[in-house]
Amino acid sequence: YDSFAALLEGFDTVQNTSHTYPLTFLPQGRQFAWMRPWLATHRNATNYLPVTLHPIHQQTMADEDAIARAAYFDLHDWLPHLTSEAPTHFDALLGDPVDASQGDWWHRMEAIRQGETHRSYLKIPVPRTSSQEEWRALFTLLERMQIHGLSITAPHKRTICELPWTAPADGASAHLEAANTLAYDQSTRTWLYCDTDHHGLIATLEHLTQEAGIEPGSIILIGQGGVSPAITSAIEASTGWSLVHHASAREGWTEETPSHATLVINAAGNLDTPYHNPPSCTVWIDLHYRDVRVPPSSCTLHLNGDI
Repeated sequence: YDSFAALLEGFDTVQNTSHTYPLTFLPQGRQFAWMRPWLATHRNATNYLPVTLHPIHQQTMADEDAIARAAYFDLHDWLPHLTSEAPTHFDALLGDPVDASQGDWWHRMEAIRQGETHRSYLKIPVPRTSSQEEWRALFTLLERMQIHGLSITAPHKRTICELPWTAPADGASAHLEAANTLAYDQSTRTWLYCDTDHHGLIATLEHLTQEAGIEPGSIILIGQGGVSPAITSAIEASTGWSLVHHASAREGWTEETPSHATLVINAAGNLDTPYHNPPSCTVWIDLHYRDVRVPPSSCTLHLNGDI
C-alpha cells in the first residue's frame, strides 16, 4: 500500500468480505506501521506482533563506528501497549514528521491516571505533499477505524482548517488560522476543530491576572511558526494585554526589540536564540515541555508547556 486511498480500499475489502476463516492484510513499511497496534486489537493479533527487530545504522557516524539501534516501529510505538493493559480504543497524532513526538506516551499515561486503561494513542505520518484526495481518504479511514480524536502538529495545522468537512467546536472561533485538535461528531459526520494553544494561552493570561496578581501589559513573542497564529489570536481576545513585538526565532532579538515587557512568550521551541540577550520581563513562558532551560535571570515568574 503506497497511499491512504489504497489502504482504505484494502481495509474496506477486509471489512466487507465474508469468509469461513478470518481475513486480514498486512500494511507494510514505516508509513503504515501505525496500523499494527489498532489491527492487533481488532483482528488477528498474531500477524502484528513486532517481529522485525533488525538493526539499522546511524548515518552520522563512520561505518566502523556505527551504533545499531532498534528499527522505528519495533518497540517505540509498542512499549506503551506492552507495559499495561492492552488498549481497545485509539486516538492519533497527524504530522510530518511525528517520530520524535512524546504524544503517545503522554496521552497513554494520562488515560491510565484517569482510569481509562482501554485508551491509547497512535502516531500517523502524513506526508506534507498529500493531496486533498489523500486527506479525504485518510479521514474516511480514521472514521471507519473509529479513531475519533486527533492531535495535529506541523506542518498540517492550516491544512486541517482547509478541509471542507470540518467545523469549529463549541467555543472555538470559526476564523482560526490553524487547528491542532479534532473530534469526530458521529451525528453530523463532521470533524470539529479547535486550537488548544489558543485556549491554553487565554487560560494562562487569566491565571496571571487572577491568581498571580500580574497586571496586564505588554507582550513580546518570539517564534513565527505554526503555533504563533493561535498565540496572536489569544492575545487579541484578551483584556489589557497587547503584543508590542513579534520576533523571528531564526533572527532572534534585534535592535527593534523593546528592552522590557510584562510578558515574554518563547514559541521557538528549544532553539538558542531566545536566550541570547533577551529583553527583561516580569513573566517568561516557554511553550515547549522538552529540554526546558533555566529562564533569563531578569524574570520573576517562569511557566513552561507542562504548566
